Amino acid sequence: MKKIIYSIIRLLARGVLKKYKPDVVGITGSVGKTTTKDAIALVMSGRFHIRASERSMNTEVGLPLTVLGCENPGKNVLAWLLVFWKGLWLLVHRDHEYPPILVLEMAADKKGDIAYLCSITQPRIGVVTALSEVHLAHFKSLEGVAKEKQTLIASLPRNGWAVLNADDPRVVKMKELSDAQCITFGIEEHATVQAIDVSLRYKEGETFFDRINGLGFKVIYKGTATPILLSQSVGYHHVYTALAACAVGTLFDMNPLEIGERLGLLAPGPGRLRVLKGINHSVLLDDSYNSSPLALERALDTLCDLNDPQGNGHRRIAVLADMLDLGKASQEAHEVIGRKIAGLPIDQLVTIGHDSMFIAEAAKNDGMDAAKLIHFDDMKSAEAYLKENIQEEDILLVKGSRGIHLEALVEKIIDEPHRGRELLVSGH
Repeated sequence: MKKIIYSIIRLLARGVLKKYKPDVVGITGSVGKTTTKDAIALVMSGRFHIRASERSMNTEVGLPLTVLGCENPGKNVLAWLLVFWKGLWLLVHRDHEYPPILVLEMAADKKGDIAYLCSITQPRIGVVTALSEVHLAHFKSLEGVAKEKQTLIASLPRNGWAVLNADDPRVVKMKELSDAQCITFGIEEHATVQAIDVSLRYKEGETFFDRINGLGFKVIYKGTATPILLSQSVGYHHVYTALAACAVGTLFDMNPLEIGERLGLLAPGPGRLRVLKGINHSVLLDDSYNSSPLALERALDTLCDLNDPQGNGHRRIAVLADMLDLGKASQEAHEVIGRKIAGLPIDQLVTIGHDSMFIAEAAKNDGMDAAKLIHFDDMKSAEAYLKENIQEEDILLVKGSRGIHLEALVEKIIDEPHRGRELLVSGH
């Protein structure tokens, strides 16, 4: 039955796209897909009527449903019949409100996923964010991940555009696979759309949380510098998110000032390195949505980059759960993180789960004081410890894979737990 449903919505989506001929922007990568999709949608919606994938509707089910403008019915048979009816209605009638631009996130859990999604949507613009060791149980290596993601770029038409991360060698090399034109983004000078003078910004405030004012930088494009302030972001990797959105915006003839104004409204989604007020006036970096080696390294860098302009000392605490779906590479991947942590100014490392123990062991073996390490087998024990030991104006990073559901822990240590549905992954 499931295969029949997938076949029907695939045919309906392809028929709708053939009839309405929207411009399709496809986004893939190992990290930053959803945030980049949200940034592009935010920029584009300032001038155009668009539709973007809701949340992470980026699979063989979610993507066709986005094309049709439907929510995922789950196991509701009647709701699926309504989806089929809407698809047929779109084919038979003319919906004059159908968006001329679709911004679609494309995920790959196994080989062939990107090719399947491209066969449905046929993007004219393809964006690749960055590559990391994810889903190695299926792809075996980073090269396998790259081969899957590059399918998006290889599928682009001659009149299309590849939008590539200039600072990721494997990504920028993908331009060789397509006859489409290419625009790159990054911090290095060779990027078409480049960020310079990137720094964390601070303002006056009673607590450290109040003093954090996001990331500021300038975007250089065709010799023009445009100032950008991401007031709700603190991760330097969010600069790449903004740059990708800038690059796509320019392809639709949006001017830099217009793009900059829209990016000023950008806010990370729940669990995506969102800054939250914690108990005892602490600062929480809630990155609980998911985890992978590259994403975790970036989050740790952010934890260490935050510095109070008033010179107050703050304890930096990394609360890390397992990175899942890494296959045979899991132990080594966790140990690499541990060795990195040993060289960072982190005051306490709290690990949760089986594989995260390898992080703690590697950090200790590389010289981290054993007194700074504490491991828990389960989340409840970690929760009790943190509630008892979080001190005033501590800075905590909380990160783990989606299957761990660390948002349940975050909810117990935020200052306003009654806003959990609004602030955390579990409410979305």
